[in-house]
Amino acid sequence: MNTKIKNEGFTLIELMITVALVAILLALSAPYFRETITSNKIGAEANNLMASFNLARSTAARLNQPVTLCKSADGANCTTNGNWEQGWITFNNLNIDGVVDTGDGEIVIQEYTPLPTGYTLRSTPQFSDVVTFLPQGNARGGSGTLDETSSFRICATDASGEEDDAKARQVFISITGRIRSQKGLDSGIDCP
Repeated sequence: MNTKIKNEGFTLIELMITVALVAILLALSAPYFRETITSNKIGAEANNLMASFNLARSTAARLNQPVTLCKSADGANCTTNGNWEQGWITFNNLNIDGVVDTGDGEIVIQEYTPLPTGYTLRSTPQFSDVVTFLPQGNARGGSGTLDETSSFRICATDASGEEDDAKARQVFISITGRIRSQKGLDSGIDCP
């Protein structure tokens, strides 16, 4: 009886070549995945900001009271220090002074925590500290008259610490309270 044993499997050389090819493919695709993740995170933060604006606008109409978004580091009070990436709060602002007056019946409706490290949220001068929506749906900023350039911009730094304006998002608010966003930044507007 002659039985022949057949060896099946990979040789060491074949296995090493396969592992090397997989490593090369992963190395080539890693930057693309990082860019995709960054772009998706910027889009998600823009959507969160727009959701906060829409909540403020609809709450102002529902309560028939002005509702304000302001920068907030502690989630309870407005601040004029720092930038919007530190977080913000939404509250009914009965006297439209940009301050949460809890004794006058003003309450925080929503608190948004800081953006992740490496992401920035900045505004044009009209929205330096606050955005207020009136019961009629109109919007007003803390300083200056709103125009077609009144906006917020969300940017991210890459691994080298450079901002990429092409990946950024811009969120616009018109005087009528219309909210819209776009990929990229308008000419003359740059990431910080």
